[in-house]
Amino acid sequence: ASGWLVGATYNLATDWNFDAGITHYTLSAPKDAFSHATLTSMNGYSVASVSNFSGPSQVVQLSWLGADYRINDKLKIYGSVQQAHYRAYSTFTSGNANWFSLLATYNAYKNTDLYAAIAHANA
Repeated sequence: ASGWLVGATYNLATDWNFDAGITHYTLSAPKDAFSHATLTSMNGYSVASVSNFSGPSQVVQLSWLGADYRINDKLKIYGSVQQAHYRAYSTFTSGNANWFSLLATYNAYKNTDLYAAIAHANA
């Protein structure tokens, strides 16, 4: 597996915070493939069959944009939209998954927070 991530955050004012980013990762066949003809255990576990991944690389890219707003010292609201793009792999086809989420946190006591959230996904 290999990948990278770039993200940024910006405080517009003391009550607003914005963030955005993108991450990209690739799952590929290993360069140091092992022979499993005589392999009977791995890390203390018995194995009946071990197979090296040898298919095409699987590439996934995820991007997001979010904001949060501090209503007061106890209540904060977060919102974000995300999109994942993935390329065809094995029996999967290329496509996108999109979702949004909204979260509210309430600091009820010194060590107690209450959360309420809603999310919607479209794949």
